Amino acid sequence: MKYQHGLVMGGTGMLSAAAVALARQSTQLTLVARTDLSLQRLAAQVARPELVSYQLRLDWSNRALFIDGIHQHLAQVGMPDVMLCWLHEDDCLLDLALGIPPLPAPMRVIHVRSSAISAPGQRVDPVKAYCVARPDLAYQQVVLGFKLSGDTSRWLTHQEICQGVLTALDHPDKACLTVGVTTPWERRP
Repeated sequence: MKYQHGLVMGGTGMLSAAAVALARQSTQLTLVARTDLSLQRLAAQVARPELVSYQLRLDWSNRALFIDGIHQHLAQVGMPDVMLCWLHEDDCLLDLALGIPPLPAPMRVIHVRSSAISAPGQRVDPVKAYCVARPDLAYQQVVLGFKLSGDTSRWLTHQEICQGVLTALDHPDKACLTVGVTTPWERRP
């Protein structure tokens, strides 16, 4: 297997196909989602006899419990070597990363971001700054843009989003991958 332990946060909706692909490349997989139903659905999609799978029902809107629950779980099962994250509040990932002890080998952090990160006048990105400064975190951003077609624009499909995430997964040397476009900003759907 390519990965010993994958951790997926926010993979039950638009990223479910990417979570399934990561599961196929992992010996063990931890899934984190807000509801039991979404966890059960994704767990059924990733299931295979040789995969050790964990499901954590944690709601990122209660940040302290979310972070504590993940850290407790990782203390029991070990640190992942790849983390795929789609969280509605980017600072939640920063809080999680701050609690990760120094690692003997780099952990890949694939952070899926909305196009808002590319907005004109956007502030310095503290998540990226912290992760890039740590040699034991191999940080990648996947920025979700939009598609232009003549005078119209549209948001990305789930398939396009997952393809972009899988491209990032296959290319650890790409620090930032934009799926679709993020400019011109005024053309966003």
